[in-house]
Amino acid sequence: MKPKTLLILFALLAVLAGLYLLVPGTTVGTGAGNRKWKPGKRLFPNYAKTRAREIVLSKGGVTVRLKKTGPEIWSVLHGGETSGQPRRVLREPMDELLKTLADAAPVESRKAELSTFGLDDAHKTTLEVTGEDGSVIAKAEIGVAPSYDKCFARVPEYDDVLEIDQNLEAASLHTTRGEARVLDETVWYDLQVLRFEQEDVKEIVIERPGKKGPERIRLEKTEPPPPPEPAPAPAPPGEAEKKTEPPVWKIVEPAADAGEADFGSVTRVFVTAAHLYSSGYADDVPEAERGLAEPHAKLTVKLADGTTYRLLFGKAVPSKTDKDDGFAVTQVEGHPEIWKIAYYNYASMTLGADDLRKKATTEAATPKNDGAKTEQPKKTEKTEKTAAPPKVELPDPPPPEKVYRLPERGAK
Repeated sequence: MKPKTLLILFALLAVLAGLYLLVPGTTVGTGAGNRKWKPGKRLFPNYAKTRAREIVLSKGGVTVRLKKTGPEIWSVLHGGETSGQPRRVLREPMDELLKTLADAAPVESRKAELSTFGLDDAHKTTLEVTGEDGSVIAKAEIGVAPSYDKCFARVPEYDDVLEIDQNLEAASLHTTRGEARVLDETVWYDLQVLRFEQEDVKEIVIERPGKKGPERIRLEKTEPPPPPEPAPAPAPPGEAEKKTEPPVWKIVEPAADAGEADFGSVTRVFVTAAHLYSSGYADDVPEAERGLAEPHAKLTVKLADGTTYRLLFGKAVPSKTDKDDGFAVTQVEGHPEIWKIAYYNYASMTLGADDLRKKATTEAATPKNDGAKTEQPKKTEKTEKTAAPPKVELPDPPPPEKVYRLPERGAK
C-alpha cells in the first residue's frame, strides 16, 4: 500500500476517533456520561416549565403518564397508556413537580453500590419529560430521599450518582404501601365533582323516586327586602342592631306542596352540591350496572347568572349499619367523568317534599301540671360568663423520618 494511501486512512481514523469522543453518552445508569459534576449547574439544562408537554414516571411495572391537555391544564392518562382516558390532575402538586424539575441542581457527587441510593433496577423510578416538539428535555433515574428536601438521581450527562437539592421522589407523589414506595396514578386525581358559590344559587329542581311514583320538586329563592337606611345618628348604647334577614325558599312545584320551604333542609341540598367531592371514579362498577343511561334521580341547580348544573344519579347502595360504605354513581351532565360519591351526600341532595316543607314551630316553654306555661329562668351575670377553655395538651412531634446512611466520599 502506498504511503499516501496509508496517510489518508490514518487521518480518517483520527477524525472518527475525535468524533466519538465528542458525542456525549446517552445511556442512563451505565457510567457512560462524559460530564463531571460541577456546582451551580442545573440538573436539566434543556428543561423549561413552559416547554413541558408530557411527563412519564415508571416504577415496578407501574406507569403514570401526565399530559398537558389544555392551557394550564394537566391530566393523568388512565392506565398509563397513551390512549388512556384523561382525568383531571390536582393543580398544586402538578405545579410543584414542574417547578421542582426546573430548580433541581446537583450538590454532591457519590460513588457506591446503586442499591445504597435506591437506584438499582428493583427500586429506581425513571422520569422522562418531552417538549412541544416531542423531544426529550429531561431524563433521569430517581432514587431514595436522604432528607425531605433532597434525593439521589442519575442523568445521562453525568458519570456518577448525584445528590440533588430537590426531592423529586416526593414531588412525583410516591406513596407508601407497606414498606415500599410505589407509584399510584389515583393520588394525582382531582376528585372535586362540583364547585360554585352557594350564595349564587337561585333555583333547585329535585327529581327522585317517591312512595307514589316519581317526584319533581322545584324550589325558588326570594331575597329579603333591603334593610332600611341607617339613622343619621348612631343608635343609643344598648340598642340591638338590626340583622339582615335570610332569603326565603319556597316550594313552587308540585302545587300541592306550594309554600315556604324549610330553610335548613334546602340549604343542606345546595351546600352539599356546592362543595361536592367524590371518593373516586366508578371504575369498579361495571358500565351495565351504573344506571346512568336512565338515571333514577337528578338534581338541577341554577345560579343567578343563568349557569346551570345537573347531577345524574345512577346506582345507589345505602350504607350498612354504623358504616359509611354506601355510595351512589354520579355524573355531571355534559362531562365524561363517572364518579362514586358517599351515600349520605346523595341522600342530602335528593330530599323529598316531606323533608323540604317548613316545619311548624312551637314555643319553647315547659308546661305546669295545670297546663300553664312556666317562664324560662333569666340569665344572670354568673350564667352568662363563659368558662375558660380547657388547656389542650399537644402531642409529641412524630419521630424524624428514616435517614439513609450515606457512604463516605470515595468509598466503593
